[in-house]
Formats: sequence, structure tokens, C-alpha cells
Amino acid sequence: MRVPRRLPEPRLHVCWSNSPSAGFPLAPICCLLASLVLLASGPGGSTAEHFVVFWNSSNARLLRSDYTLTVHINDYLDIYCPYYSNEAFSSDSGDSFLSLANRERYVLHMVNHTEFLACDAHKGFVRWNCDRPGAPGSGLKFSEKFHFVTPFSAGFEFRPGREYYYMCK
Repeated sequence: MRVPRRLPEPRLHVCWSNSPSAGFPLAPICCLLASLVLLASGPGGSTAEHFVVFWNSSNARLLRSDYTLTVHINDYLDIYCPYYSNEAFSSDSGDSFLSLANRERYVLHMVNHTEFLACDAHKGFVRWNCDRPGAPGSGLKFSEKFHFVTPFSAGFEFRPGREYYYMCK
């Protein structure tokens, strides 16, 4: 009986930066790294798993360089953008810490390895835009399905043995 060969693991990396364009007053940080590891061993089970990342400055997991999430083909990664309810703001005074100008906003890019190491998203392509921190309801959520073939024009096809990088600015 022939044993199936295990495919090399594609890796999905995330670079989270706090640049002045983010609009959130934090200490100057060029690039905080986390990594998400995609295992291409086929479906993980009978049902797909949903993994959640809250993409904001209060997520301590994004601040660790060893953050790893293992997913399988057909699993989902849900990215929740920064969200602030209108009740968190004082419309009467301009001294609110959570004023419109201070709300976190990020543009998530998919980049290559060199751009990721340099924390430079200029040549990457925009994957998601977290630009509405006060959106009605519960804010913006983006989902990535890990699959080999996508029926969607904006979808991305993941291949075994390759590395994929996300970065925000």
C-alpha cells in the first residue's frame, strides 16, 4: 500500500504596523509580526473551522512575534476590523479620546516575502480595507476561505508549498 506524500505547508504571515496613516496615537512601531500557518493536508474534518482575528491595537496576540494559527483546506479565517459604537463617543465635547480622528483604520495588503520583511506594502495588493470603524451594526468583517480553487473573482487560491503574507498600514 502506497502512503500518500505530505505536501509542504504554505504559510500565511501577518505584519501589523502602526503608521501615522492608521490614525491611532500609539508608540511608534514599525512592524509587529504574527504568523498564521496553513497546513495543506486536506480538509481537517467533516466541518470547516472558523478562526477569528480581531485586527486592532488591543489584540495582544498580534503583538507577539510567535503568534501561529494552524488551519486546513476549507477552513475560514474571519478578520474583524476595528469597531467603535457611537455610544463610546461624546458628541458634545471635542476632548473625547475616541474622536473620529483617533479611531483605528487599516488597509490590509497581501505582499511578497521581501516586502513583508521590510514592512513595506507599496507593491502589494489591497486585500481588505478596514476604513469604517463606526460602521452601523457590528462593524466590518472579512472572511478568507483556505482553498485551492475559488469561484469568486476577488478570492485567493492557496497553493501548497508557498508562503503568503498579509500586512497592514
